[in-house]
Amino acid sequence: MTNVALHGPGYSGNTPLSIRRQFPPGSDIARWHVYAMDWTSDGFAFSIDDEVFYRVPRAKVEQYGRWAYDTPKYLILNFALGGNYPRGVNHIDTPYPGLPDSTVNLIKANRVRMLVDWVRVTRN
Repeated sequence: MTNVALHGPGYSGNTPLSIRRQFPPGSDIARWHVYAMDWTSDGFAFSIDDEVFYRVPRAKVEQYGRWAYDTPKYLILNFALGGNYPRGVNHIDTPYPGLPDSTVNLIKANRVRMLVDWVRVTRN
């Protein structure tokens, strides 16, 4: 599963500016995938393996708060797990907010890895 959530003044992962995308049946999340975000002055388009799965126009963002994407930003590869956002969606409280017991056990057994092969940032 992939989650996308826009964060800005007045909106974060618990607003309608988020989406959860399941991988299609037969696809393997453990294989290499290309995740992309196209950011323009008019909005965002998020894709996996060249398939756009979520578009957020600027007008929709401005329904929830000020558009905060006209200035340079830092790139952060966030490998965070758990917390209020997934808990608010999946309603799991134990053993850790937002994480099922099976995931916590895999982490404790050091059987979880996330690998990043490359990152590319371009400017048009």
